[in-house]
Amino acid sequence: AVVRLFVPLLGGGSDALHAVANKWAGGYVLSDTNGELINAYLTLRQDPDRLIDALKVYAGQSTGEDPTKYLTRSDPSVMYYASRAALVCDMTTVERAARFLFLINTCFNGIWRENKDGQMNTPWGKRLFRLTPDYEAQMRRVATLLNAVPDSGHRVHIAHADFVDIIQWAKSGDVIYCDPP
Repeated sequence: AVVRLFVPLLGGGSDALHAVANKWAGGYVLSDTNGELINAYLTLRQDPDRLIDALKVYAGQSTGEDPTKYLTRSDPSVMYYASRAALVCDMTTVERAARFLFLINTCFNGIWRENKDGQMNTPWGKRLFRLTPDYEAQMRRVATLLNAVPDSGHRVHIAHADFVDIIQWAKSGDVIYCDPP
C-alpha cells in the first residue's frame, strides 16, 4: 500500500484529485512553485462559498460587491488586463484566488506565465469567464476532496514549494508522481 502520494508539480491537479477521490494512498502531499495556484487550492479548501461569491464579480453575477471594480462587459479584454495588472498585495486571499481562476480561465491557452518581476504576463485568450452551475458544482467537489475525511486517515497537505525541496519529505512506502508541464 502507498503511504503517501507526492505530487510536486500540481498544476491543474486532475491526476492528484483522481487519486484522492479513489483513496489511492493514505495521505497526499500536493505542491507547486506557483504561489497563486497554491493560494487558489488552499482558499477553495478553506472557503469555497466565499471564493464562488468572489468569482461572481468576474462573471457579472455579483449582487454585493461593485462589479465595475474589474468588470467591463462591453470589452472583456479591458477586464482581463485590469485584473492581470491588479496588485495582489492589496487583495485578500479570496480575492487573489478568484483573480487567479478568472485569469487562468480567460488567458491564452490557460497558460500562467510570469515576467522576471513575478507578474502574470500571458495575453488575453479572447474568452469570457462564465461561472456556470456545473463549474460551481465542480469547485465544491474539489473542495470536498481537498478536505479529505479526517477519520479515514486520508489527509491532503498542500504546499507552496519547489519540487526538489518537497520530494525530500518522501520516505519508504511513499510514491512521487511527477507530471512535468
